[in-house]
Amino acid sequence: MHDSGPNPLIRLFLGGTAVGFALSVLFVAILWLGDVLEIASHAANSNDAFLLLFIL
Repeated sequence: MHDSGPNPLIRLFLGGTAVGFALSVLFVAILWLGDVLEIASHAANSNDAFLLLFIL
């Protein structure tokens, strides 16, 4: 028997997870750099900017 790598369902799950993470990073970057609803401005004046990014 020759092992051809991980189970196809595991590969599908990991691939979907990677795509979802990449899209979420892109979305947050657009919100942050575009200063939508002045999110970046409020975070700059706050002590909890990391918490805001974590929640996003």
